[in-house]
Amino acid sequence: MRFLFLTFALCLLVQNAWAQSKKRDKKKEAIEELSLENDTLPNMEYRLASDSVKKADYLAERKQKSAKKKKRHKKIYFGIKTKVLSVRREGSDNVIDIAQFVAPTFLMNNPYQQAIYYYDRKAGKIKNDTYFNLTAKLKKGLQIYLLHGKYERLKNGVTQFDGYYYKGLTHDLWKEYDKNNILTEKLHYEMGYSSEARIAYYDAEETKVKEITPVEHKFLHGNYYTFYENGIIAETGEYAHNERVGIWTSFYDNRQKKKQTQYTPEYKWAAPEAPYLMMEWDKYGKVVYDYQKDKDKKK
Repeated sequence: MRFLFLTFALCLLVQNAWAQSKKRDKKKEAIEELSLENDTLPNMEYRLASDSVKKADYLAERKQKSAKKKKRHKKIYFGIKTKVLSVRREGSDNVIDIAQFVAPTFLMNNPYQQAIYYYDRKAGKIKNDTYFNLTAKLKKGLQIYLLHGKYERLKNGVTQFDGYYYKGLTHDLWKEYDKNNILTEKLHYEMGYSSEARIAYYDAEETKVKEITPVEHKFLHGNYYTFYENGIIAETGEYAHNERVGIWTSFYDNRQKKKQTQYTPEYKWAAPEAPYLMMEWDKYGKVVYDYQKDKDKKK
């Protein structure tokens, strides 16, 4: 019996010694393999699939991938998650707009905004419009998505413009480049207005806005507003390079339209058309003058 016990104990010792020896051999093989790999690539982070790939080639490829990642637009801007779109500009196969957009529910409740830029998904185009027209389109169920975040326009793969939008409004730093990608112009915007825009107030505390005059590069350019002291719009219209363009509308202090005047820009190659009165109303909304009807009568 004692002989059997000693034989069993001896077998256990032999088995244990063999297992430890095998473990040491595996560890030695792993160390040798690591040492062999370290002769070419000391950093195990690379995890190359083939011994034939050189470290220099791998690092070059990794650097290239890193550069591509940096060019990608961040999908969160001012805490709002966005989606990225790429739109080919109408009439040109070489001009592409890359922008970020959000749902129209982010439209700010401010009727005095400058042009609001959005993506019309149905038309597949980037457009801009006024606050009043945009809210009317939303009520009709039109699918629009406000541009929000990084924007870039490319022509033949070269950047023409880049900048940022905030809920549809031009914001932050905007840059323009020539065909050689050399910076030619830059402008700072704050919620749609350039840093040159002039805002006048009725009071010293600057709580009652009297007039908003849009200015870019010392030119009157953008949507103009003037207000009554109670905050109601007195007149609004658009400037383009110091010229009044489109329809300008003035109001009574009860928000009723007073008159609408049609303006056209002054072009160097043609004589400018004189502005003319389109419509006029009294303070109670009754039409006093209608250009189209008056024109039809004279025929």
